[in-house]
Amino acid sequence: MKKSMSILLGFILIAVSIHPTAGMVLNNTAQITTSEDCLLYGSPDSFALSGQKTVWLDYRDPSGTPQLFGVRLDDPTFAEFSIDTNVLGTSLIAFSDPFVLYTFTEGYPSPLLLKIADIQNPNAPVLTEILPLINDIYDFDIADNLIVYYGPDSQNEYRYTVLAVDFSQPNNPQHFLIDIAPSDAYISTIALDGPFAVWNEAHGEGPSLVKIADLTNPAQPQIVSVQLPDGITFDKIEVSENNLAARGNQNWRSFLCAVKNYRNTEEWNILTFWKEAGSDEYLVSGPKIDGPIILWVVTTRAPAAADAGTLQNEPISQLKAAYLLSSTVSVSTLLTTSAPDQIMAADISGRQIVWSMGPWEQIELYKGSLALECGDWGYKPGDINKDCLVNLDDLACLAQNWLSCTTPDQPDCEYGS
Repeated sequence: MKKSMSILLGFILIAVSIHPTAGMVLNNTAQITTSEDCLLYGSPDSFALSGQKTVWLDYRDPSGTPQLFGVRLDDPTFAEFSIDTNVLGTSLIAFSDPFVLYTFTEGYPSPLLLKIADIQNPNAPVLTEILPLINDIYDFDIADNLIVYYGPDSQNEYRYTVLAVDFSQPNNPQHFLIDIAPSDAYISTIALDGPFAVWNEAHGEGPSLVKIADLTNPAQPQIVSVQLPDGITFDKIEVSENNLAARGNQNWRSFLCAVKNYRNTEEWNILTFWKEAGSDEYLVSGPKIDGPIILWVVTTRAPAAADAGTLQNEPISQLKAAYLLSSTVSVSTLLTTSAPDQIMAADISGRQIVWSMGPWEQIELYKGSLALECGDWGYKPGDINKDCLVNLDDLACLAQNWLSCTTPDQPDCEYGS
């Protein structure tokens, strides 16, 4: 393993002036867990969306043994299919169509296994078991034929250790040691973006790090360490198409931020697009990211009615989304629901969004298609009339005001619009 390259960066931390957009609405919404037997656990990591498939952990078995089910979003009947009827030891899943990754054990003292379900044919899943190199796995991710995971390693004084598995040959998976954290450090998240693994490394004293490993050749990982500004830590990282979204703390206050082109480590621009402000709004789950779109869920409390006799009404949950533009972020509320039904978590793939909602005793999954409008991605500098085209109409707008000015101290200048 090549020595990691540590980079101390000149950071730009930007608290983005967020502006609502005209688009960002959900169309074609529907409940997708239509089976009366469905018993979903609605945590952020107990269901996942990739392509046109959604998978989830289900507890309908009377014994309480968790099972793995899925549906196709392009099936108008949302007929569920069974993937694995016994996923004991599973609490979270990772999904990159057609591969579902989860942990499994046959019970104590049986070892914890990594399990891959290939659901290219949903009616005939192919299951593969992989014995990991550590006993406890705290988080994992999957992309193409690559897996990354981490946990404390008894062979390395129980220090947090990052490992990878190449399962391009399912019958002969290749294991690789990627990184071992210092004895005073801990890791709380890991994510994959193609061959790039990203994880945090927090220290008891000193600044926190974000580590980025190029695993194109996992036998010789190329690792760079990005040092976060003082007072900032990340505890959840999601990556997609060279975009990074993170949940963390800034001076002990929860916040969500993003970094566009995170692999360009010469200078990161950390864009803060949500921050806890007093007791009015709290983060429920997130972020999730696909390309430049980020999802998260918050809960707010609306003002109480004058005759309610209380200070606050029941909480209202909101599903929100952000666009990562070139140097800023644009935000819009996608869906709002009132108590007692609450949005618990959401995931995104392409223009499809799936979210969990309901009281804890009966959680359901819903889906919607993201509709976009002109301007949601911003405007090119030459798009004067903001119709999302740079053409002769923009030149005509320019010609109509040729040599016009709005300089206040010039007598021939006029007010702008």
